[in-house]
Amino acid sequence: MDKFKAIETFITVCDEGSFTKASEKLGVSVTMVSKYINFLEKEIRLKLINRNTRKQEITEAGAMYLSSCRAILRELAITEKHLESYATVPDGRIRICAPTNYGTYELCPLLHAFSSQHPNIRIELTLSDEISDIIEDKYDFYFRVGQLSDSGFIGMQVGEQQMRFCASPAYLEAHGTPTTLADLNDHNVLAFSPWFAGSSFKHRFDLTPLSLDASTFVSNNGNSLRICAKLGAGIILQPLPLLEDDIKRGELVVILEDIKLEPRPVFLIYQSRNLLPARMKLFIDFIKQSCSQRKGIYRC
Repeated sequence: MDKFKAIETFITVCDEGSFTKASEKLGVSVTMVSKYINFLEKEIRLKLINRNTRKQEITEAGAMYLSSCRAILRELAITEKHLESYATVPDGRIRICAPTNYGTYELCPLLHAFSSQHPNIRIELTLSDEISDIIEDKYDFYFRVGQLSDSGFIGMQVGEQQMRFCASPAYLEAHGTPTTLADLNDHNVLAFSPWFAGSSFKHRFDLTPLSLDASTFVSNNGNSLRICAKLGAGIILQPLPLLEDDIKRGELVVILEDIKLEPRPVFLIYQSRNLLPARMKLFIDFIKQSCSQRKGIYRC
């Protein structure tokens, strides 16, 4: 039996003063009203209303229960009113997790623009290259670079990263400039550990995996590889946004420009399309619009 409906019936009986009047107001039979009251009394194992054919009288336990039920319904009404604004007014907190370099070089400018437009929404950004549990870690959104596994969440592609091979002028002067992928086997390629398996460094070019001998330096952070490459340690393959300032300053040189590098997809991941708070809907729309306006290095 519906306990909420039973409580509503109990309150109506107390307000109207009789089962008959309560049944008329609720549009149910007197028998149904009696069943609801009996159900509640069995639930709490106390008499709520003393009744006979001539009159009814609320018991002491019934009076306490009535007071509590009224308070609960008032709180419920307040909560529902609050949640109405929660669903329609864009404010509150958005928790986001993103890969370190992507979050630093590409996402942060977008988040700044979003915050400027919506100052009542607080952004909390966590940068991590570990795969996070969006539910356990209580993130609203999770950005992922690379192909997705089937997680059961919503995965919306919002862009792609253009990749480049680079090295310092000093390294190229000392070791020569490779002109083919095969030439890389004669060079020290600084390896990004998520793409490094066993003794091979793997990435995809024109749908063909490339395997290289083990690197002398492996890191899970693209920025550390960039710094080592600038010092002349070897060749790196990283997203263009991470490299473009160094390229403009001449500290890194793009090589193998004729090789078609498969861009890496960027996904925005969240739990559900349904019943989202206003702030989350607003953020999704903002990311879609921002990505559609950007060209080149970060393209939708």
